[in-house]
Amino acid sequence: MKSEKLEMINEKKAVRRMTGNRFVRFAIAALALMVMLPMAAMAQDIAAGTVTRTSALSLAAQATDDANASEGWAWYVDGTTAGGKDYTGKVLVLNNANFVSTSVGIILTLPTNTTIVLIGTNNIECNLTTTGNSGAIYMSDTSSTLTIAGNGVLTATGANTTLQSNGIRFNGGGTINITGGTSTFKAGTSGNSNSNGMTGTLNLTGGTVTAIGENRAMANNNTVPNGCKYCAMSHVKSNH
Repeated sequence: MKSEKLEMINEKKAVRRMTGNRFVRFAIAALALMVMLPMAAMAQDIAAGTVTRTSALSLAAQATDDANASEGWAWYVDGTTAGGKDYTGKVLVLNNANFVSTSVGIILTLPTNTTIVLIGTNNIECNLTTTGNSGAIYMSDTSSTLTIAGNGVLTATGANTTLQSNGIRFNGGGTINITGGTSTFKAGTSGNSNSNGMTGTLNLTGGTVTAIGENRAMANNNTVPNGCKYCAMSHVKSNH
């Protein structure tokens, strides 16, 4: 009898151990799934673009998150993580995005305090001749601030126009902070001698920027001679 009771007790202990082990394995699997789901969602949001966008994209009044995975862009109004880094505030992630329009002189309109995070090779191009002002990227708020970050490439090209053409254009002046990536801003031709690769004041703390204009590379920027039509600058880190 004692041996039978001891055997029953041992069986009950074994059952409890097996049940406990299954619970632990289930808990670990559930935790792994919880960790993987946000990562999968983030990867989907910044998927590489496969489709060319031909219409304008205005995010100036976009108060909620938005994205188009096939076009390779995602908009966040309250920060995100991209390329292994955390970004706060309004963020536009571009991943191999290709915006080419033959119908509008301004393709991408952004509000102030926006950060563009570059992944892959990105192109924003006004491929037309127009009678209005043109800027491939237009900062709509007065005295806007734009930051360009990441490790990707961006080329922004303005249209040929009878008025002002810019690769990037600020409304009433502004500041562009470049902290990473390779950016090129090219202006089209201008009928009133106002073809500038970029407007605004440049603050270069990382990456490389090239500005090309028929009249000036950079307007409203006291770091570049007024007659300079092609300007390429790289941030050089110091060891001191």
